[in-house]
Amino acid sequence: DGNTLEIDIDFGGGWWSFKLVKEAPPAIEGTWKLAPEAGALGVGENQDNVGWWSNSSADVATRACLFDDEYVFNADGTFDNVLGADTWLESWQGTDPESCGVPVYPHDSSIDATYTYDAAAGTITLDGKGAFLGLAKVTNTTELSSPGDAPDSVTYLAELSADGNTLEIDIDFGGGWWSFRLVRK
Repeated sequence: DGNTLEIDIDFGGGWWSFKLVKEAPPAIEGTWKLAPEAGALGVGENQDNVGWWSNSSADVATRACLFDDEYVFNADGTFDNVLGADTWLESWQGTDPESCGVPVYPHDSSIDATYTYDAAAGTITLDGKGAFLGLAKVTNTTELSSPGDAPDSVTYLAELSADGNTLEIDIDFGGGWWSFRLVRK
């Protein structure tokens, strides 16, 4: 499997044997959710700046239908948004005022999606119309004003914590930066 290396050395009077095991860096495979804490999602003028808006601790309860959404990175390279019966909807999705509701196509996980994680570049790319991390409206060029404008691909900056249990996501939407903190389920 390429994860073990066995070495034997003849030193003239006997043999030394060594068994080395590859230590793989943490992977993003698995199920993730927004961290259930204040500041888990926010937007600001620059990367890692949520000065314009960020969720409060009260928003975790108010938007429980968003904080229970799952982002699943499968070992075979497929990606799933698992939103359940409801998720957080905004006016651009036909809900005014904003509230929990039935996921809106194409952000309802009805279209197959894949992902590419490039740890060296610090990016995650989702391919598949409607696939997203954090909020469906955020793309690489804008915040959507209609579900029908969803792109076929979105790329996020991604930083995985050393223990592999926290994933910091940033995306430049052209008018500022959204940040999302995901935790492994």
